[in-house]
Amino acid sequence: MKEMNEPKLNKRVLHLNSCGAFSTGNIAGQILEELPDTWGGKLIFAHDDSKYPFAQKIAGKNTIFWHVVFNRLFGRHGRYSIINTFKILREIKKFKPDILHLHNIHGYYINYSMLFKFIKKVELKVVWTLHDCWSFTGFCSHYDYNQCQKWQSQCGNCEYIHNEGYKSWYFDISKSEFERKKKSFTNVKDLEIVCPSEWLAGEVKKSFLSQYPTCVINNGIDLKNFTKVDNHSYDEVIDRTKKIVLAVASTWDERKGYKDIIKLSQLLSNEYQVVMVGVSNAQYEELSDSKIVAIQSTKNQVQLAELYSMACVFVNTTNEDNFPTVNIESIACGCPMITYNSGGSVEIPNAFNGFIVPKADLNAMINTIQSVDWINERTVLESRSEEIFTKYSKERMAKDYLKIYMDRIDE
Repeated sequence: MKEMNEPKLNKRVLHLNSCGAFSTGNIAGQILEELPDTWGGKLIFAHDDSKYPFAQKIAGKNTIFWHVVFNRLFGRHGRYSIINTFKILREIKKFKPDILHLHNIHGYYINYSMLFKFIKKVELKVVWTLHDCWSFTGFCSHYDYNQCQKWQSQCGNCEYIHNEGYKSWYFDISKSEFERKKKSFTNVKDLEIVCPSEWLAGEVKKSFLSQYPTCVINNGIDLKNFTKVDNHSYDEVIDRTKKIVLAVASTWDERKGYKDIIKLSQLLSNEYQVVMVGVSNAQYEELSDSKIVAIQSTKNQVQLAELYSMACVFVNTTNEDNFPTVNIESIACGCPMITYNSGGSVEIPNAFNGFIVPKADLNAMINTIQSVDWINERTVLESRSEEIFTKYSKERMAKDYLKIYMDRIDE
């Protein structure tokens, strides 16, 4: 952990998250990685692996499997994994954190009722970063795509129950789960909520979590990896003589605008080449006969930075999102962007790095792609690199979180 000009406090912070990698796992890891040497830090996670030496995987595949099975049969997501939850609570007691920093506590690995009973009993100081909306709905992690507002009063009789990731095959218990979450998550003595976007902070203020202080800390990224590079790893599959239109997502589905990218490739002239990163095996096969260059995954962040660097524009067709780091990664590599007007995605483009078009308005997206001088836009964006570093670096993010930790400890 790196030294910062902060008082010598010898404090401990424990992060709890569903995964040890990808977006939320890396955010947790980067915060801990940048803390002063006098702080002790630990990350407990359940899914995937982690590159961080202070991370500990706590759930096995069997535990997660049976949690998924019971959820599909009976609902009640987040109320199984009893034994695993005891393990997590034991680790918290053993580590004795001054701050418990929660991230995603959904994901088939913990019983949230048990966790919050423990938090209330021992009066832990809690910082909770919300990466989506799951904490204040019956079971949805996002609802913007469905334009559902029931969560503002009480979920129930859910018409989208079979469309969501945490669905039950047979039962709609969105009302009882909403009430259980409300009972569990409210009336914690010392809890502060952090949202990566102003949009999500505004949604929290409409929910039963509005009783807590809420602030906004934008996600940060590793700007040593996400910077303009001139490598040639993809020369065999990407034609650099064309204008590259890049689309990136961890998973592609209707909410991320999967079909919109396909239509985009069909409507743009041969002057353009659409490159799509993050497709599944099935999608890769489906796109094999299309005009799209489909890439399932990159080997590392530097390869992803190479794709951003060669593109003339990055397009984000998400129909709902909190604060997508792909937007930041793009502009950090000098690639201007276009995004649909959805969630916190619109908080990243501004006068020098991108454009916003109406949600699901593919014609507006195409018109913007075709009408903008992207070479000039790149030149303007690259001249603002210092401003990007100040706003979106992982170092800035960690410093903001450290201030919250210190403020809560000093109370």
